[in-house]
Amino acid sequence: MNRQPPARPLPQPAVPSLDDLKRVLGHTLGVPVQMLRPQTVLYGNLPRFDERAMRRIAAALEHQFHIVIDDEDIDPRHFASVAAVAALVSLKLEE
Repeated sequence: MNRQPPARPLPQPAVPSLDDLKRVLGHTLGVPVQMLRPQTVLYGNLPRFDERAMRRIAAALEHQFHIVIDDEDIDPRHFASVAAVAALVSLKLEE
């Protein structure tokens, strides 16, 4: 009898650790990583956090996590907090 090995589940995209995400955000924004928590408000809370800052963060996230962030994703709702950025990255990793 010719038995085939059981099918392996497809690998799930790796969700970045919060520490990895905080390092990217801290470096890109020039803020200490220690001040970044999931609930930390970014948009409207940090000085000079505007569309240009969101684009810089998006480029850094794309480079670090090998994702593509579309122009329509450059929106304050995706950059409102550290948790919102983490959700965006997780969503893009699933695509």
